[in-house]
Amino acid sequence: MATDENECREHNAYFAELDAIAAKLDETAKILTPDEGDDATPPDEGEQTESNSYFASFANIASALERLKSAIAERIAAGGGTIPAERLPAGLTSFDIKTPSIDHTGARLHDKAVNVYSFYGPSTSQDFRFPEKTAGKARSFILRLSMTAATEWALPSDVHYESDDEDVFAEIEVGSTAIFMFTETSDNLFMVSRKNVRTVTKG
Repeated sequence: MATDENECREHNAYFAELDAIAAKLDETAKILTPDEGDDATPPDEGEQTESNSYFASFANIASALERLKSAIAERIAAGGGTIPAERLPAGLTSFDIKTPSIDHTGARLHDKAVNVYSFYGPSTSQDFRFPEKTAGKARSFILRLSMTAATEWALPSDVHYESDDEDVFAEIEVGSTAIFMFTETSDNLFMVSRKNVRTVTKG
């Protein structure tokens, strides 16, 4: 009987840890794009789905990750980098906005940054190069491409990509912006997501 009780306690502690991860992700998402009148406090424990199985706990984390991904995309699309310092949790580093550095090898992207680039016509056809690898550190960055005129572009062919969106690298329409978020999950393997933003011009 005592063994069963110990196992139950261990399982409860395990689920509690998983719920804490989901709550932290939710907290960060709310800091990035808070609802109107929201004071950016983390969700109450009651808001989390009851952790009665592994599946429920991991579903919580997956949902929180999706909310965080959407919040980051909305912040970037709105031209953010403007989050008040008092709303940032300790240890959260915001990405700087940079322009890729151009040389004979192509446009070198910056790590831990929002890389902003605009295409103005066929003459600006561009190859993008990923940030240099640093031993023991995963690369994570955002590429924001605005298509002012139809232009060809390419990402490194020696890198592997994974995405839930089969059209993640589909054509960018003229007058639109595509925001790509890259996270290195293992050596030269990147998870990538995309958000499309339509350019609005005042008539």
